Parts: sequence; C-alpha cells; structure tokens
Amino acid sequence: MEETLQLADQWLKRTDYWMNKNLRTYKIGKTGQLKQSIRTKLTTNGNTIVGTIQFRMSGKYADMGAGRGQKANTRTTKRQAKKWVNRLLFARVRNLQQMVRTKQIEEMKKRFMILDL
Repeated sequence: MEETLQLADQWLKRTDYWMNKNLRTYKIGKTGQLKQSIRTKLTTNGNTIVGTIQFRMSGKYADMGAGRGQKANTRTTKRQAKKWVNRLLFARVRNLQQMVRTKQIEEMKKRFMILDL
C-alpha cells in the first residue's frame, strides 16, 4: 500500500507540473489567478487512495475556447480552444493505469515465486 501511495503522490506532482507547463505553453491566464488556483491533494481511506485536482472554472472555459467576458454577437474573431487540461488529464490517467497495472503484475509475480518454492 505504501508503494502505491508513493506512486500516486509522484503521479499527482507530475500532473501538477504538466498543468502549469501547459498554461505557459498555451499562454493561458494573463492575471495568474488560474495558475495560483491549481491545487492537488492525496488522501487515503483504508485501502482506497483518492487524488483530487482543483482549479478555477475559468480554466475549463479556456479549454473549451470560451470566456474573456465577450458576448457572442460583439466578437470579431472566433476564440480557439486551448486544450491545456482535458487531453492532459486523460493521458495522465491512462499513464497512472499502466503504472498501477505494472505494479500489480510485479506483486503477483513475487507471490507466485514465493508459492513456487
């Protein structure tokens, strides 16, 4: 359990790093409030590990290509969606699934080796 907790903690820290990097790459957040609002938290409840990622709602608007307080009929150009969070989170979750699966397989191999003796 301790190794899985460390794995989840490393994954969460790395995801936070990539979220901040994407904000810089896509030039999102002129005021810096979105960057400051990103919070990650890891909690355990028995055998369950829960990772939480929170950020301002304005981050979702940038991801969808909406926001900045303009009305649709006064806009002269269409805002482009800046996929800074959804793609990243889905990719990171897939990555975590692979890491946990690999860890479980390694543990199963150890158990079978012990039983085999």
